Amino acid sequence: MAKQGENAQQGKDAKQKTQKKGNSDRRGFLKIAATGAAALVAQNKMVAARPLPPAQQAAATPEPETAASAEDILTTERPGSDFMADVIKKLGVEYVTSNPGSSFRSLHESIANYGGNSSPEFLTCCHEESSVAMAHGYFKIEGKPLIAMAHGTVGLQHASMAVYNAYADRVPVYLVLGNTLDATDRRPGAEWYHSVQDASAMVRDYTKWDDNPVSLAHFAESAIRAYKLAMTPPMGPVVLVADSALQERPMPEGPRPRIPRLTITRPPQGDTGAVRETAEMLVAAENPVIAVDRYARTPEAIPLLIKLAETLQAAVVDSGSRMNFPSHHPLNQSLRSGAAIGAADVILGLEHESLWSTVNSMRDQLHRTVRRRARAGIRARAAQSWNVNPISTARLCAEVWDQIKDKDWSLVSRGDSMSGWTSRLWNFSKPYHNIGESGGVGIGYNAPAARRWRTGSMAGSPSTSRTMATSCTPPACSGPPPTTAFPCSPS
Repeated sequence: MAKQGENAQQGKDAKQKTQKKGNSDRRGFLKIAATGAAALVAQNKMVAARPLPPAQQAAATPEPETAASAEDILTTERPGSDFMADVIKKLGVEYVTSNPGSSFRSLHESIANYGGNSSPEFLTCCHEESSVAMAHGYFKIEGKPLIAMAHGTVGLQHASMAVYNAYADRVPVYLVLGNTLDATDRRPGAEWYHSVQDASAMVRDYTKWDDNPVSLAHFAESAIRAYKLAMTPPMGPVVLVADSALQERPMPEGPRPRIPRLTITRPPQGDTGAVRETAEMLVAAENPVIAVDRYARTPEAIPLLIKLAETLQAAVVDSGSRMNFPSHHPLNQSLRSGAAIGAADVILGLEHESLWSTVNSMRDQLHRTVRRRARAGIRARAAQSWNVNPISTARLCAEVWDQIKDKDWSLVSRGDSMSGWTSRLWNFSKPYHNIGESGGVGIGYNAPAARRWRTGSMAGSPSTSRTMATSCTPPACSGPPPTTAFPCSPS
């Protein structure tokens, strides 16, 4: 066993050396290419300086010099962005999603070459809104943030809708924003339009915290603090500005700046006296109801809520912004929320977006004792439109459920997008069975948030290979059911 462990360690060390050598070779190639270009420019100047015959001198027309001199080419072995990449690695972030931009070109290069494009891995996106929405959906499945990067003013404007969705949904999206603060560092042209004095200003009203570090030590402190604040409930988006000059200039000689240790703040808890009083009210109630919306922040929340509801024999009304409670549990009264709320003598609201609207929507239709009959009635209503053309949403959901019910699956689009039939017919019981809604009901969330992350899985998930269900609108489809379930294998 000792020999086997020694061999494994040797293999790991060799892999790290090979990876480091490959990264060094790639960066060295870029440097050699830049130096070669400078040498070629110098050679051309020498050739041009040789005297020409009088006839050729008369015919020669001087042309404006367009090539850069050797002094104009910036190369360094220790850019500040290398240190920034080390800080990001310290956060344990696995991915960076971004539509690449020049304001963070140095940090992009450091992640790819110096960092080996591993933890984090740079994922190229076609739009800033989709890159932030991917970060939004990733957290709701994996339970940890990734980093989204955006380019200056224009990139942040594209990302702003997705940032607002994350803010409304209380999701800790970590946004790194490129910017060139010093006007003397800005290149002519677009860089002046894309740079700004206060880069985070346009999203400050719907982010939790932001900062614009002016030194590498400042960047390390703020990067750790941003992660900690984003992950402290109530969670929310944070913005960290990475100045382009700070990225590209060589690190000062001497010891590298210190990277603070990351510690996560314990979630706040209610006053002990108020919690005790609430418990007494619930125990004394005859018809208690628990109304939940964004209650479940971790997989442990679901079994705890089941235990509480069963102990109290309390009905649970789930508004669905998170996967909070098993959909087929007998105490799940979400499909008859009006009747359950109307009969309640004590209502406990847990992380609810709008408890007032839940409490005041009192449309008594069914009695709790007809729970099984109500579910049977749902199936009967689904069967009524079984043979219509185009296919009904009820049959669509029933057919897909029959195909995926014995698999490890996840619904990666809104549950109410199919006239609510998924929540009526499917058995939601695990934390990743439903990723919930966007929060701000903004356009552009569903597709990128549905991107299934193939390496690793949320706690409580038995497998990294999971079937995902997605759907299109039936009137636009013909032939076989358009909703598809497909396996997502690790890669």
